[in-house]
Amino acid sequence: RKKGIWTIARMTMMRDNYQTAPHPEFYIRRANGAFWRDNHGHMWLDPSHPGVLEYNLREVKRAIDIGFDEIQYDYVRFPSDGNMKDIVYPSYRPPLQKYEAIRDFLASMEQELRVYKPEIILSADLFGYVAMQAEDLTIGQRLVDIGDSVDYISLMVYPSHYYAGFYTPADPVRGLASIFIPYKDPD
Repeated sequence: RKKGIWTIARMTMMRDNYQTAPHPEFYIRRANGAFWRDNHGHMWLDPSHPGVLEYNLREVKRAIDIGFDEIQYDYVRFPSDGNMKDIVYPSYRPPLQKYEAIRDFLASMEQELRVYKPEIILSADLFGYVAMQAEDLTIGQRLVDIGDSVDYISLMVYPSHYYAGFYTPADPVRGLASIFIPYKDPD
């Protein structure tokens, strides 16, 4: 603070391997009952489980108490890779949409944290695709749902997400033209 440095606590919300012993009930499972893992071996919390909200609130409040100026939510979504057909959620149930579950989670976080420390800045990392896609990408992230619960959004625009180039269709509702930038590489 004396040097004017803005501190940000990047906190993963749903991709979490740390509560398996004290709270195995928080975790997404496989049909055989084992913990479900994504393609990188990470386990995921169920965003709809009330205990997951309480756990994340507790951890974020610890970061606030340490003195961070901003809390940046990362992995505030449902999983996107791995054997998605073998997922069993402990709490999440359709017809609740995944974007509704994430919206409700973030709204509850924001409501609680604004009381805890009104001046705390809240931000979220989101897939870059959500800026081009108004509908849910099956992970629960939509700009229209998340923007009300955070102060800032960082879109993760990784080149690996655009290996085939960049294309977005026209969006007449928002008055946006179609864009196509092909990826050109001899390999």
